[in-house]
Amino acid sequence: MTFLSISALRDTNDHLIGYVGVFEDITAFKEWQKAQQMKDEFLANVSHELRTPLNAVMGLSALIEVESDHEKIKNYARNIDLSGRHLLDIVNELLDFSKIQAGKFQIEKSRLPLIKVFKDCHAILLALAQEKRVNLRFSYQDIAEDLYVEGDEIRLKQVINNISSNAIKFAEGGIVEIIANYCDGKLSIIFKDNGIGMDAGVVRNLLKPFYQADGAITRKFGGTGLGLAISKNIVDKMGGSITIESSAGKGSTFNLSIPLYRAPQEQEQSADMVPLHTFGHRYHVLIAEDNPLNQLILEQILHRFELNVTKAGDGKEALDLALRNTFDLILMNMQMPEMDGIQSTKILRENGILVPVIACTANAYQEDRTACIASGMNDFITKPIDVSALNALLIQYLTTAGQSAAEHLTSKD
Repeated sequence: MTFLSISALRDTNDHLIGYVGVFEDITAFKEWQKAQQMKDEFLANVSHELRTPLNAVMGLSALIEVESDHEKIKNYARNIDLSGRHLLDIVNELLDFSKIQAGKFQIEKSRLPLIKVFKDCHAILLALAQEKRVNLRFSYQDIAEDLYVEGDEIRLKQVINNISSNAIKFAEGGIVEIIANYCDGKLSIIFKDNGIGMDAGVVRNLLKPFYQADGAITRKFGGTGLGLAISKNIVDKMGGSITIESSAGKGSTFNLSIPLYRAPQEQEQSADMVPLHTFGHRYHVLIAEDNPLNQLILEQILHRFELNVTKAGDGKEALDLALRNTFDLILMNMQMPEMDGIQSTKILRENGILVPVIACTANAYQEDRTACIASGMNDFITKPIDVSALNALLIQYLTTAGQSAAEHLTSKD
């Protein structure tokens, strides 16, 4: 009898990123592989099915907040949005953990303004602190406005937000102090709270996946038990470290250290966020979206940007409209009946239609982004839609590529 063995797949800090198995033959091994693939597909499908209604929940709450004249209604809408973002965080944690187990979790490096990371995190955490009646003291004044470093902006924010929100959660009604500084290529952050604290046994296990101190605490404070474990994995991959000091009833202190090297000064650009921009009804955008609520939300957002809108309920209808009409940009869902967004885009490109196409989808994996770009799409944005991110893409494609695409279509006619 032949035995096949798979050893534990661990990173340099001995964190499990794969599975151990001993198989009697190749058939058993293939069954194991199939089970892992089914698990990945299941998580991807669950993510998609959750993101689609979440886009409606968060999109409608944003529209209510903007359009309502009543402060009480605006406050309701803000609370709906906060709850939606909390659910989205849970979805993202499950996806990240799945990637870690499969050894597919990667750290990207790009040039980023460090001060923007802290300003963005501060805005998010301040809202959470107010909700939990926590006095948040966030100090990053020593980070220079013109400091650019090489790192992964999304993952860095994820770590800061995970550790900070954990401190805020357990310090309800108390104080959380966050102190950040950068010196000689190293970012150091202290997260200190005067919350419930932990004994030595809890501290030893806190960074392990799904770990919760006890049932009563879990019921009161909630959480998946994944946020800190994922943060630990991210920090390890960045070459940094997390240490914890705590004692029961006396609060906790997390010490974060990450090497982040300066980016070349001569390439520095403005760290300001792209302002919301209106287009004066000069451009025509096609929405390809099969969900009526998400159609409505996208349409209302685009109307706020002063854009003309046509809607298609599936990929085939979108293709027919794009072949017969002139559009400046298409927002294309991936999964639709009749014809999906990837097929529709491929046929557009085969017919020489150069109109910019942006995937607007609840499929959030990197392989989904890769498939969209390979089909001929120009860019990719995930649901729930971030209005500022969408606005930045509209500015990019409508003020440059969009014009030339429209001219191309006109010359074809």
